[in-house]
Amino acid sequence: SDGEILAYASDESAADASATEFKRFMRKLTTMIRPENISIVAHSMGTRIVVDYIESLQDRDIDADGFRFANFVFAASDISRDKFERVQASNVNPSAPVLAAYAEQVAVYSSPHDQALLLSESIHNDARLGRMRPPDLLRYDDIASIDASEIDPPVRRKRLAPRHTYVFDKPEGVWELSSVLKGKVLSDR
Repeated sequence: SDGEILAYASDESAADASATEFKRFMRKLTTMIRPENISIVAHSMGTRIVVDYIESLQDRDIDADGFRFANFVFAASDISRDKFERVQASNVNPSAPVLAAYAEQVAVYSSPHDQALLLSESIHNDARLGRMRPPDLLRYDDIASIDASEIDPPVRRKRLAPRHTYVFDKPEGVWELSSVLKGKVLSDR
């Protein structure tokens, strides 16, 4: 990411252009390392790339029972909530939503205070997954919703560029992410 508000369109183009290469990379990686030993952490527009990849697994009829990753973690996700839920509900077996079918654990960090995602919502005229409040976030029991607003509470900002990486650059976020990757997501989230 360019990390600048005015560079949003180029970030979006770069993310779109990366999708095919990411799928190619993952095909190669999963021939060398078993998926159950891989955790995928996606931030912001990276969520779009990862969700498209996961959707492609289903499109290629890859059996989720024999091809499950350790974790999918989505932080400050700049993806349409509707798109995310459509993909989630697209599984042939509705009792096993797509993301949870392909990973032992799925976690979504969200914060209604994320200003970069507020800008994205304005541009797309569409709710972003990363700004949803955990109780409203998802209706799926097999996805852990983590309230990142506790990691980065709202403050008055003097700079134009909003922070958007709180999960990775604050000790509380790194500790929480470490717990998630170790499979210690609290069941009440």
